[in-house]
Amino acid sequence: MENERLLAKIEELMKQRGYSRYRLSQLSGIKQSTLTTMFNKRSTVSIDTLTKISQAFGMKCSEFLSLVEDDPEANTAKDFPVCEWEALNKDRKHVVVLMMRLLKDEQAEIK
Repeated sequence: MENERLLAKIEELMKQRGYSRYRLSQLSGIKQSTLTTMFNKRSTVSIDTLTKISQAFGMKCSEFLSLVEDDPEANTAKDFPVCEWEALNKDRKHVVVLMMRLLKDEQAEIK
């Protein structure tokens, strides 16, 4: 997903809700200087930052990302729970990946 689209959607939501950068900083816990640098230099938005910003708008990361998608119907990955994935430790991520592979293999056998 393009970083520029993420930043544009953040700015759009800020405008809709009447949030200044200062207000977004207060709600998200991100320093105002960090937000200013992010917007002015169009720097890459990290998952941690995106999680905090999404929460400031009262939504999950996956909900925010689905707003950014051009064609949500064409991309089933939009439903992937990014925030929950990031919260898992390495071992649990490994288990999830194994389960996904098993499901994929099972599905291939059914077809």
